[in-house]
Amino acid sequence: MFFDDIQSFQNVVYQQRFAEAEKAVKRQKKELEQARKRIAGLDRIFKRIYEDDINGTISHERFLKPSAEYEAEQQALTEFVKAEQAAVDTSRKVLRRSL
Repeated sequence: MFFDDIQSFQNVVYQQRFAEAEKAVKRQKKELEQARKRIAGLDRIFKRIYEDDINGTISHERFLKPSAEYEAEQQALTEFVKAEQAAVDTSRKVLRRSL
């Protein structure tokens, strides 16, 4: 590709970087949605095993292990969502300012 002037070249580079940044934000948003769905899924799972524990379907000891694992996973996902949402918000602001 040949450019007549430096401004044309800069515009092409800017457009490419802007497009890449938009793709990155879309990818982050998709990861956020997946994490939020998993958090909701963990809530449903936890509720089921809690009910099984209360009903005596499983022993309390059997309930405790997955319960702790699900809580730890959910906590990690919640922290991920907070951090990733902050990054997406920052990226959006930067993209808006660059328009």
